[in-house]
Amino acid sequence: MATRNRVERDLIFDIGLHNGDDAAYYLHLGYRVVGIEASPPLAAECAKRFEQETRQQRITIINAGVLGEAGVFTFYRNLLDNGWSSFEREKGKKGGEWELIFKFCGP
Repeated sequence: MATRNRVERDLIFDIGLHNGDDAAYYLHLGYRVVGIEASPPLAAECAKRFEQETRQQRITIINAGVLGEAGVFTFYRNLLDNGWSSFEREKGKKGGEWELIFKFCGP
C-alpha cells in the first residue's frame, strides 16, 4: 500500500531553472530534479542540455511560472539579460529590450 506522506529524499525542485547549472550540480550528486523555468528559450536550452537525463527520468523540465494565484500573467522576457526576465514589469523591461510572453498559472 502506498503512503501519501512518503518523503522522497532524492528529489530536488529547482524553481527558476535558468541555464541549468544548479540542476546539473544536483544531478551530479545523484538527485532527481524537477526544474521549473518561465522563459521558453531557457527551458528549451535546458531540455536540450539534459536530453539524456530526461530519457533516464532523472530530470523533468517544466516551462511554467510559479505565482501565488491562478490566472494568465504577462512574463517579460528580457532580451539583454535572462536574469532580468520576470513577471515584474520593471525588472523584465530593464535595459529596454524585452518581449511579452503570456503564461497560464494555476490548477
